[in-house]
Amino acid sequence: MIVNLTPHSCTLVLGNQNITLPAPARHARVEQKSTFLGNLPLGNALGAEYHIPIYDNEYGEVQGLPPVKQGVYYIVSRMVAEAAWDRHDLLVPNDTVRDANGRIIGCRSLYRVIIHDEEPLPASVNSDLVKSTP
Repeated sequence: MIVNLTPHSCTLVLGNQNITLPAPARHARVEQKSTFLGNLPLGNALGAEYHIPIYDNEYGEVQGLPPVKQGVYYIVSRMVAEAAWDRHDLLVPNDTVRDANGRIIGCRSLYRVIIHDEEPLPASVNSDLVKSTP
């Protein structure tokens, strides 16, 4: 059994048949805390100086994820699957199908996330920020 825990319906495109799993009343998500760092200058465009706000996002616990249940798999966002990397029952939409306007209308497969160690961002990234409010 597959249960959709994303905030929107999920259409599985299986050959010439589409199966749509409706959006749940309550979806799985990762807690997020954003901290404003400053504005990054973009330079002069159209006679005006532009800046883009830069934030640090800190992610916490997964919310709305039911316990593991034999024979049940959950479709979740990649972020949820990465945060709950030790769960083997979480699946993420893969091989997306788009309409003529480029909007995602479904997926042809699902995948499991495998996490590898990653390098942190260099400290020099923060030195490029202009400290001001958004």
